[in-house]
Amino acid sequence: MSEAHHKIQYSHPLVDDTYLNTLSLNTSENAIVTILRSDALAIPIATLGYSLDKVNSTVRRIALYIPGQVSPRALCVAALTGFEPHAISPTITPAPAAVTDGDTHPMQQHFEQLTNTPSFWDFGKLGLKAVVYLDANTLARRNFDELFTLPFAFAAVPRNNHSHSDMDLDGRLLFFRPATVAFQSLMARANISTSANDQEQAITHAFYGPDALRLPQAYSGDLEMKLLSRSSWEGLQGELRLIHYSLVQPSWRGTHAEVGLEDTREIVRLRASDWGGTFREEILEWGEAWKETEESHRLEIMKCSWKHGMRPPNVILTSN
Repeated sequence: MSEAHHKIQYSHPLVDDTYLNTLSLNTSENAIVTILRSDALAIPIATLGYSLDKVNSTVRRIALYIPGQVSPRALCVAALTGFEPHAISPTITPAPAAVTDGDTHPMQQHFEQLTNTPSFWDFGKLGLKAVVYLDANTLARRNFDELFTLPFAFAAVPRNNHSHSDMDLDGRLLFFRPATVAFQSLMARANISTSANDQEQAITHAFYGPDALRLPQAYSGDLEMKLLSRSSWEGLQGELRLIHYSLVQPSWRGTHAEVGLEDTREIVRLRASDWGGTFREEILEWGEAWKETEESHRLEIMKCSWKHGMRPPNVILTSN
């Protein structure tokens, strides 16, 4: 892959911690939100929550789901690390569930639209004044509470893909301030005509794209950047807030219908070899985070299985 991409290298801290420490953050009025679209995302959400604990995130956590689309066991697992399940109704027709990348294995479509994106804009009814949406296949590296102090209505990271304009937004991390008026307007535009792959991005860009604050790539951590420019990826590491597993999802086993508690560690080892092992380090980092999640919540995991009629998994407490 060409290194023609402009190299990203931070010569100073991205955030002035001294100034940030003077700001007051009401944790009940701010939330990190993700979507439990299928049983297969329960473990990624639990792992995301664990990584948020490690970086001392204290704001609320909410996992949206559609009743009947996920199992009670998946809801139980997703809630292990602080995410509050919140049921909503679908507003946009879902995109195809899977694609084949032509090189490795069937994988969940990483540009899959946010089935319920418009519901975000009505979060004011939950008492929220600021929301950061994260795709479920994300791992927190550093605290990013500074986003909740932004005075802007909407912010996102520009997309990395060369096939898109620099003005296009990556819908897998969004900051916004909920507003009922904005929700109603976005609902009216929800049937934007575009490909299923890009509907997520098209909705957010059409509504707020021209006025959105562009966030630094340190808030994306999209693995695609490592393909575009390894030197830029390496330059980001000191300030990277998040890693987004866009091209390889560490726990993906080829089906949306399983939680996968029994063999996720083995699946992670298999995924580490995808793309010729290009993302091995990042995949194994996620695997270590899941291992720690599993070990620190082993009793709760067993209860999730017992309560919902499943044989409890064998929780391995020794290092692999």
